[in-house]
Amino acid sequence: MLNRLAAMARPASPIRERIEDIFWYGNCPRLIRTFAEEYDFSGKEVYVFCTSGSSGPEKSRQTIAEICKGANVHPAIRISNQSDDEIKAWAK
Repeated sequence: MLNRLAAMARPASPIRERIEDIFWYGNCPRLIRTFAEEYDFSGKEVYVFCTSGSSGPEKSRQTIAEICKGANVHPAIRISNQSDDEIKAWAK
């Protein structure tokens, strides 16, 4: 029963190129993990950010860096009151 529930909690991913992460208790959801296991991140640039007012992106960034093998995972940012210029500078 537990194996079946675990499989249902990790459905096939419809994501192909762009991931817009949703945080669940400070970390990325299982769907992101499922996608990362199926996708070749070699040479890809990954930017982790959140707009959460409570939990920050650090734990999610660490998890994503571990599961996105071969990717260049940039420092994470919490976007709240940054200007467009500050966000553009982070994304470069």
